[in-house]
Amino acid sequence: MADPKYENLPGIAYDQPDVYETADLPEADQPEPYEEEENECIEQLHLSVKDSFNKFKGKFLTGTVDFSDRLSRKTRIGAGEWELAAEGEPETVLERYNRLRCEFSELLEQVTEQQNKATESEKDEFSKLASQINTTKKLLEELKLEEGEQIDPKAEKLKEYLASGKKKQGEVVTAHLKLKPDVNLAQTTRIAQLEHRLHKLEQAAGVRDEEAFRRLQTVTGKATLCGAAASLAAAA
Repeated sequence: MADPKYENLPGIAYDQPDVYETADLPEADQPEPYEEEENECIEQLHLSVKDSFNKFKGKFLTGTVDFSDRLSRKTRIGAGEWELAAEGEPETVLERYNRLRCEFSELLEQVTEQQNKATESEKDEFSKLASQINTTKKLLEELKLEEGEQIDPKAEKLKEYLASGKKKQGEVVTAHLKLKPDVNLAQTTRIAQLEHRLHKLEQAAGVRDEEAFRRLQTVTGKATLCGAAASLAAAA
């Protein structure tokens, strides 16, 4: 019913219910107003899809511009994911390298899981197998084919050394060489074995003990290890 205070006003409908205008959706479903924060640290970009489409509509690349990242010496990698070749397609060296690393990781997880479920007598065998897999995996990761630049590192380091010409005598020159993709696992293992044997020979000969070598030179008067050994043998 109309309010009695509007009873004497013209245009008022009497003996009818009051009507209020509301939104179409219930209050719970009505969208909340969005307010952009005014902060100088936040850059507000107002882009129009329609304007961008109209600007580049009918445009084609006709030049010799290369967007494939082949101009840089190192390939840019955006994500840390391994991309493997599809089934039936030939694999590249890097794809095969990534697949082997992935398979070694899965094999190590499988062996560890079986080792936890194995009996006490079988755990030693699984432990030896896991150690061999870890060793092979480390040798595989030391190749670092994803960092290879397809160049001869020795030649590059030699060019840099000759171009500088400012190295002082007695200064130690350290060169970090990267293995080429065609270096196989057998060669890497052989190099590691030779370095281990050389280390044992140095320890046996006492090359690292400079004070003892000076005393040996003073006693025998020889400047080399072979000469000192011959002098001692002749004196005996």
